[in-house]
Order: sequence, then C-alpha cells, then structure tokens
Amino acid sequence: MKSVTLLTQMFPPETGAASYRAFRLVDCLRKNKIDTTVITWFPHYPSRTLPERYKGKFFVEESEISAKIMRFKPIIGKKMFKRMISELWLGFFSFLTGLFSKKTDYVYASTPSVMLGYAGWFLAKLKGSYFILEIRDLIWNYAFVNKVGELNIVGKIVQKSMLKLASTSKIVVVSNEIQKSFLLENGIAEDSVFILYNGFMESELKPYTPKSANEYAFIVLYTGLVGIPQGLDVLIETAKLTKDYNIIYKIVGDGLEKEYLTQLVKRLQLTNVEFYPSVPKSKLSGFYLEADCLFAHLRGNNMYDSALPSKIMDYMVAGRPIVYAGRGEGKMIIEKADCGFVVEPDSPEAIAKVLINFLKEPNYEMGLKGYTFAVENFNSDRLFMKLLQMVKS
Repeated sequence: MKSVTLLTQMFPPETGAASYRAFRLVDCLRKNKIDTTVITWFPHYPSRTLPERYKGKFFVEESEISAKIMRFKPIIGKKMFKRMISELWLGFFSFLTGLFSKKTDYVYASTPSVMLGYAGWFLAKLKGSYFILEIRDLIWNYAFVNKVGELNIVGKIVQKSMLKLASTSKIVVVSNEIQKSFLLENGIAEDSVFILYNGFMESELKPYTPKSANEYAFIVLYTGLVGIPQGLDVLIETAKLTKDYNIIYKIVGDGLEKEYLTQLVKRLQLTNVEFYPSVPKSKLSGFYLEADCLFAHLRGNNMYDSALPSKIMDYMVAGRPIVYAGRGEGKMIIEKADCGFVVEPDSPEAIAKVLINFLKEPNYEMGLKGYTFAVENFNSDRLFMKLLQMVKS
C-alpha cells in the first residue's frame, strides 16, 4: 500500500466529528509514509459561508500534514432541491477531480453522502484501485422516513444503494457496533467490516486532571453541533426547571438551531444559560477543566438509535462525568464504563433530577473511569493501525 485517495465531504478547518475523523486518517497515513490525496470541497459547515480565502475561486490545491488537498467550490443552500443538487455536485466533481489526478492504490470514500460512495466506486474501477467504503452514519434511517417512522421510497433506494456499494468494497469501515450489526444482517461479510470509533490521537491526549466542586456554581457543559438531532431545547427546558439551583449551563458550538435556542432563552428570561461560538478541539480544554459534568443528547426517535455521538468519546477523554439523554451504543458505552448517568431522551424532568442529585452528592470518580476506559478502547492511532493491517492482509 503506497498511495490513498480520500473522498470526504468535510475536512479541517471545518469542525465536527467527520472533519476530525478524516484528519486523523490522513495523519495516520502520513505517519506510515503513505502518499495521500484528499478530495473535498471548500469548507463551509456549519455556517454555510465560505472563508475569505476561498471566495471568488472555483478550485484550490493545498498541502497540509504532508498530504495534497484538492478542493472545489460547493453549492450551498438550505432548501431540499438545492441540497439535492449539492449532493450530486459533490459526487460528480469529486469523481472528476480524482479522474484527472494520479493513479492510486486505494480509493477511500467517506459517506454518509451516497454520491461520494458512487464517485469512489467508479473512480476505483477506472483507476484499477481497491475500493474502501466508510459508512459513518445510517443517514437514510432518519433523513428519508415517513410520518410513522418507516423508510420512504427514497430511503429504500438509498439503503439498497449503500448496501450494494458495501458488498463491492474490499473493506467497509463503520463507526460503531450497531452499524456493523446492520451490515451483517444484510449480508455483508463480517471479515470485511471494521469498526473505527471516533476516538482520539495520542498527541491529543492530556493527563487526567482531578476535579473538585466549583465554589461559585455547578457547571453543565455541552460542546459540539447545535442541530435538530441534538435537541438542545431539552437542555434549555432543564435550565428552566433548575433555575433556583446554582447551576450554569454552557453551550459551546454552532449550528442551525443556535439562533432559535438563543431566542428561547431570552423568551424564558433565563440567566443560567451561556452560549459560546464553536472552537477547535484543541481550545476546549479550558471549558472541560471547569465543568462539573458534560451533557449529550439525541432525540428519542428510533431512527437515531444507530448513531453514536462522537462527543461521548471526547467527553470521556476530558475526564468528567457524563449525563447522556439517549439510547443506542452511547448508552451502552457509558453504562459499561460507569462514567456517568443515562436517562431517557426528551425528558427535561429526568435530566434535572440527575443534575440536582449530582449537585448534592457529586461523584467525580466517574470522570476518571471514563478517561481510563477511553484510553484503553478509543485510541485512534491503534485503531488506524489495525485498519491498515487489515487492508494490507
């Protein structure tokens, strides 16, 4: 294995799990002296605006961490039709860019964009390369459903297409056990499926810092995307229920729901909720150090049960107790590591009860348990090395 071409929808300077995951993959390939080309579009997520240096340009070639980054102009829009055109554009220009780049041993396509999957498959065929498909999210389970939660015709087509791509891939990379089980149930060979958790690089790991109670307030911290699946209006309702307690809620991140949440806080006249803009992971340590517990939430819809919020691993490495309102593998991991509290999603009352009890009887040892579990199980350097060994074999 001498060269890899990575097709990805997101890449730094964009923030978020998909971007960090792609960066870590490229960094691992660099460390193993594997020539890497990244094909992606100009960064614009989640703000939907282009950085100044990309405005007025159509194609830019860059170099980062010893990799060639080939970027092209995206189509940006909120409406469904424009988003569909954007998906087609992403797949077509990723394929076209790869077609006119040098020959590569492996084409690695990172979904959930179905069009990137097809772009990677066609590119691998024409280049005579091996094809690796990464399915980070079973997106059709919640993006294409009818009112009763069943797959609509588009969802069925997308699911069938992804399974067809998976069956033709040398290796299928997923991000959790539930996704792997789904593939196995649908006929994908077990020895071709690899779980690559959204973990941490050894260079990112900081020593565990013990925690003691803050003198001025009990701080509940949320970091990451502020979108619809995260359902942070539930956290705002929790803040309303606990406004008579000395609890401060800090939300660090950006997304489509942030403006709505900001207005909701104003409407409810809450003084115990603070908003901060999105910052790189490297700048989050200060927030983590002062936090008493870290919060994560996924809407209580069965369609989200296959998702594993990457922030859970980030929180565990931060060494602070976790309050998770959700189901699926996130729930299982927290319970297995004994590193926090799990409650049903969409329940401000249940979240408030846990926080009030923790405020009265704090147990910061759970943070150490989470840190230890993450170090043992979610080291991305080790996981990437296992993936490389699987590829070579």
